[in-house]
Amino acid sequence: MKKEKVLVAMSGGVDSAVSAALLHQQGYDVIGVTLRLYTPEITDGLSSKRNCCGIEEVSDAKKVTAKLDIPHYVINMEKEFEEKVINFFANEYVNGRTPNPCLNCNKHIKFDTLLNQAKAMGIQYLATGHYATIKNTRDHFKLYAANDTTKDQSYVLYSLSQEQLQHILFPLGEMHKHETRNIATKLGFSVADKPDSVDICFVTENNYADFLQKKGIELKPGSVINKEGQAIGTHAGIPSYTIGQRRGIDYNLHNQQQPQYINSFDLTKNQITVGDKEDLLIDSISLEDISWINEKPHSNEQLVCRVRYNGKHEQCSVVYEDNKTKIILNNPITKPSNGQSCVVYRGNPQHQGEVIGGGIITNCILQKQSTHPSYD
Repeated sequence: MKKEKVLVAMSGGVDSAVSAALLHQQGYDVIGVTLRLYTPEITDGLSSKRNCCGIEEVSDAKKVTAKLDIPHYVINMEKEFEEKVINFFANEYVNGRTPNPCLNCNKHIKFDTLLNQAKAMGIQYLATGHYATIKNTRDHFKLYAANDTTKDQSYVLYSLSQEQLQHILFPLGEMHKHETRNIATKLGFSVADKPDSVDICFVTENNYADFLQKKGIELKPGSVINKEGQAIGTHAGIPSYTIGQRRGIDYNLHNQQQPQYINSFDLTKNQITVGDKEDLLIDSISLEDISWINEKPHSNEQLVCRVRYNGKHEQCSVVYEDNKTKIILNNPITKPSNGQSCVVYRGNPQHQGEVIGGGIITNCILQKQSTHPSYD
């Protein structure tokens, strides 16, 4: 029988390296590919240590493919990454939203552009080192949370379609991270102990203000007001902040009774409103750009959702009103930023719950304040 071909997206890390190795052991015709997505700046003769598939990552991936004796290619997708991920990220911040760039990278680069390229090359599957699980159940595919809940990445994969899922492989979905590293060590991979990537690859030193200014975005100082509308401080430009942030505000008054948290932005007036921590509680979330992997859930079905990548799982239901989709939480939670994703699960994600789908958060409110015990 002719071996099935699989293109493995290799970032230069341990997860994608072991994914390639496992598929190779299973008899697939494995081809490794590393994407050049972002060229880091050179500062004082040195490039940033945090970059996306840069020279060091390409070198690490090549060492793995050489050890496995499989082909390896490098594809430059910096243009696509700039347009679909970096520019979108910057524009969202200008609009007072906090996007998740990893979701857009997966959606537009890996599982759109790269997957289509694999199909055009006659390669049936695309594999990555994501921790999530795909199951084929009779007439459709389902996506589930990973077995290792500490590394589960299903949150950034909810937009995958049926067409895409039938051509994607996640070899690590049933494994724990320590098992992945053990396999890499046994195979003699130099990346066995390589640290996991953290934060946003193209925002060096975690300096968002500097990144935005280099993108030509002007940061205009403005006023900070409390919930009574009184001016109590100043800010350095709305795109530098996010909902729930406590630090970075220059208060004119120093007699605040308790710490103040950013509650909302007024882009027209260039104002930031702050309040107490309790003012951030919400229990209703409006969504846009919604994607359901299979059929959308029934209205008021009891489900579970996450509103942050490493966030807790919250009991909820989905309601459809006036052609709009809302997530109604059983109990209030701290307000997430607009632009983040709310991902919905059926079953307990701590035990590989099924990913139903999700959408981008556009608005959050508290609508049960008078009835919930927290406010008695």
